[in-house]
Amino acid sequence: MVELIKIGKQIALLRKEKGFTGEKLAEILDVSPQAVSKWENGKCLPEAALLPALAKTLDCSIDTLLMPRDEIFKLEDNERVKEFYDKMNEDVRLETQTKEFARSKDIISRYLFHDNMEIADIGGGTGPYSFWLAEKGHKIHLLDLSPKHIDIAKHKSKANNINLASYTCADARELPYENESMDMEHIPPLRYRYLRKNT
Repeated sequence: MVELIKIGKQIALLRKEKGFTGEKLAEILDVSPQAVSKWENGKCLPEAALLPALAKTLDCSIDTLLMPRDEIFKLEDNERVKEFYDKMNEDVRLETQTKEFARSKDIISRYLFHDNMEIADIGGGTGPYSFWLAEKGHKIHLLDLSPKHIDIAKHKSKANNINLASYTCADARELPYENESMDMEHIPPLRYRYLRKNT
């Protein structure tokens, strides 16, 4: 909840810096004023599909939206990055953002061109998308910077008897995979971006 409040305050600050009212921002994004109010009051996050448009409207990056100014740090400082993401729990967040989870799975499904694809879930957190894809018969490689997330994913794998191809705690800027070895790369939260080998 604390992180949602911080993110909400960040959205409100950026909106005011642009000179928009909450109603104007809602109009631009084609959402209700109530939705904007919920974001800014830390009740929920914007849907993932809205983040690119929201960031563009507020003239900032998606990272700036989701990482409030008092949390911003150099990306080279991996310990601070780990500390930030160790506070997040993707599973709990998606329990309250069921529309986002459903919409994201719908978008991902458009890129599942054949059975048994080899997919890298980069920055996949505790693996909600990894396990969903594995249940569909794909070979999933989960990678996340947070050791806590990887440990949770391994526990979930054992508890639910769903095996992933690999669990890797690593920096996404230095992927341990061979070039073009994956059929697809899933890179949350930018779920509108997918890379696949030419077929």
